[in-house]
Amino acid sequence: MRLSIGTGRRLAALALAACLLAAGHPVWSGGTVVTATARPGVQASPRAPLRLTYFIGTGAVDGTARQSDRELATWALEAWQRNVDGAFTLEAAPEREADLRLYWVSNDASLYGQARRTGTGDRPQAVVVVNPDMNGLGPVMAARTTADPLLRDVIVYLTCLHELGHALGLAHTDDFADIMYTFGAGGDIVEYFDRYRRQLMRRADIASVSGLSPQDVTTIRTIFRQP
Repeated sequence: MRLSIGTGRRLAALALAACLLAAGHPVWSGGTVVTATARPGVQASPRAPLRLTYFIGTGAVDGTARQSDRELATWALEAWQRNVDGAFTLEAAPEREADLRLYWVSNDASLYGQARRTGTGDRPQAVVVVNPDMNGLGPVMAARTTADPLLRDVIVYLTCLHELGHALGLAHTDDFADIMYTFGAGGDIVEYFDRYRRQLMRRADIASVSGLSPQDVTTIRTIFRQP
């Protein structure tokens, strides 16, 4: 089953910018629809940071998402927030009131994740969906994530980080070092996840190892640049 959002609308009705499977590997392709270039700077005074609210869903209907995945999504939000030099704050909010809403979707959608901007102004407002089902990554990665549960959490976390980057206004890059790198540019997809996995000793380390590159940080600070 597909994820139901709020009033029961199915994911297919969202027309999201999809990160679809291609050539045996999922690829991120949402950024060109979310935003083709970095948005003009959001004017946020250092003394009055922009207050962003968020909502994280409880899990996919078929149970592929875990309750602990909500923590991974929260850590991804906090990673972006830590790197904007105080330009915005984050606060959990009810679903209908949240600027950023993240949901989980089962693998029948054949994707890593998707993001769709819902606002019309400079304020970031978006719907994000993330697929936590590792069976869609092919038999090798499915076997590896079964043998190494932390790798599974790495993939979910980095997918949240990437899609929330789109939600905040970042576009794709062709630099393999960036979290916003597009798999459509080629590169070693397995290594994309493994390089982050090698930095961790335990799951809790994810909260302090952002996964952002220097260019990711520069871009998010440019988008939310201080006046």
